[in-house]
Amino acid sequence: MGGIIQQFISLYPDCGGNGIQESPRGGFKTYNSYEKLANYIHSILSERKCFFSAMMSNAELGKLLEIANMEDSLEMKGQKFVDLISGE
Repeated sequence: MGGIIQQFISLYPDCGGNGIQESPRGGFKTYNSYEKLANYIHSILSERKCFFSAMMSNAELGKLLEIANMEDSLEMKGQKFVDLISGE
């Protein structure tokens, strides 16, 4: 499956003097070393992620979520939801 990762990554440790290392929701991160950046890139590339898009009403999405919620684990719920969205 394909996907999109959206995040601003800074390699400049000072960041204009304000010292921001990470925004509250993780959309911006500063890496002070190559090793930390390499570890982060490895972690996002080795973790399975799913991207989906749907034009459905809230009621339709709610029905799919209700069905997916019957699964036992969070991973199974997520997979069931993606399967239902894609029509599988």
